[in-house]
Amino acid sequence: MTTARQEGIQKLYHYQDGRLDYLKDTLANSRVHFSNPRNFNDPWDCRPCFDSDSLTDPLCRRKWGTFFEPNVALLNPESQAVLRALGANWFDNQVVLRRVLDGMTSGIEQRITELWRIYCLTAHADSLLMWSHYGDKHRGICLEFDAGREFGGAFRVVYRDELQIIGPDILAADKVLADTILLSKSSEWSREDEYRILARDAAGDPTFTWRTDGDYLALPAGALKAIAMGCNADVDAIRNVVKECAPGVPLKHAVRKPHRYHLDIVDDTARPV
Repeated sequence: MTTARQEGIQKLYHYQDGRLDYLKDTLANSRVHFSNPRNFNDPWDCRPCFDSDSLTDPLCRRKWGTFFEPNVALLNPESQAVLRALGANWFDNQVVLRRVLDGMTSGIEQRITELWRIYCLTAHADSLLMWSHYGDKHRGICLEFDAGREFGGAFRVVYRDELQIIGPDILAADKVLADTILLSKSSEWSREDEYRILARDAAGDPTFTWRTDGDYLALPAGALKAIAMGCNADVDAIRNVVKECAPGVPLKHAVRKPHRYHLDIVDDTARPV
């Protein structure tokens, strides 16, 4: 798990649409909205895939049994009842063990959506793809954060050509598990060059470093450095919201190059808010 700070990244960016009430809430209440993984647009994102094909191997079955013995609480109630009925050597039954893994898959998916909240960032403010997709066809905005401070703790997403299958060894290591489930995506998404802040819902885990309240995270003072407006954005409307709620936050423009597939991000100082 590598952070933006460890890689020397100075700024991180979050693209969002241009809804003024959404921007007003961010600025007036100094908070940002973290996503529940259940709402991600990639159906493989944050979903575990366990190695059930290796259950023909007695050694692998025993490893699963060793893992589950102190971790029965990870299973749904139906699977827990099955294990109690079978006794100590339950894991020698391949059919039952496969059912247990399937039950754990659904159980962990549910726990992920209950506990984890994620804020997606990138190191690039001029991505044509991301302005088009996440920035509402260039009508939205891009929030600029100081990665030299708290947001530098965002973790780099790992892009893989193949879905990583989880065995008992990976499942027993918390950091490896988070890397495999919460920070892994298909190489098809690699152009996003994504970093993620992983937070826990405050009600679910009051001790975690990053904690959201109602899916919102209070912004550390000075974390938001600027706001870039898309080349098709309603500039006057965005300026008015910034002037009303956070006049000290600088504005920038994404300016389309007419003869090249390129955006320049320029300051708005020539035209004050």
